[in-house]
Amino acid sequence: MRKILVAAAALCALTSSIAFAANADLSKDIKQIRNALLVKGQLETTAEFNTRTQALYEKYANKTYRLHISTSSQTSSDNKWLSYNPDTEELTVSLPEIDGKIMWVQRGDGEKYGYLTFSYIQMEPVSIKSDSYIGRNGFGKEVRVERHIVNSVGIAIMGSSNTQQFKTNIPREKVRDLLKIGKLTLEVRSDFQNLQKESSLLIVDANETEPSMKRPIHVKRTNHMLPVRLVSISLHDSKGNPVLQAIGTEQDTVSFKIY
Repeated sequence: MRKILVAAAALCALTSSIAFAANADLSKDIKQIRNALLVKGQLETTAEFNTRTQALYEKYANKTYRLHISTSSQTSSDNKWLSYNPDTEELTVSLPEIDGKIMWVQRGDGEKYGYLTFSYIQMEPVSIKSDSYIGRNGFGKEVRVERHIVNSVGIAIMGSSNTQQFKTNIPREKVRDLLKIGKLTLEVRSDFQNLQKESSLLIVDANETEPSMKRPIHVKRTNHMLPVRLVSISLHDSKGNPVLQAIGTEQDTVSFKIY
């Protein structure tokens, strides 16, 4: 029974949304980009490869999308999109906390590594494939390991090291419904300028949790993210009245720092 409960808890953690937004066109584009690998085919000439990759880049570069998000959803396990200070009557809209990924890029005659910073928003429920296998420790003791391969699709809103926030003042008597049933609209634009054209135009962030004898659960997580910039953000109440409208503050900031 305990093993079942542990596995169930692990799956709940895996399927919990960090920040969730739905846009059918964006999800479709991410899947098409994901399937169009930027790898030269065995029988493909260099000219054909360059033409194909340039066409792919031009098709999706600087493309804009609108995302609609409920204000009741959370950007992480501890944070929500909206926060309110009743003393100052200040309402704050916050993007998901800044995350990052170390990446290698070609610069001059060699490769250098850098740190890419972004806020992650998930576009659709995660895909989980599960199975099990027999694992052994160094002493030959065996245990059945539950393995979960988790894939998620979303966007990486590029920024600097600061989480983008937007503030406005609103009377306390008007904010309660806004926190529960308000609607956020984010306009984002694809931005590939910080990335080297490797095997995909997407940012692929993978990590793995190894199993142990006490916790025989093996998890491989991969996020497939379209790099974008926040163009604008707006907040509306349940009747569609605008409460806040703002321009993205980090459309041209440096998101990739080379070391």
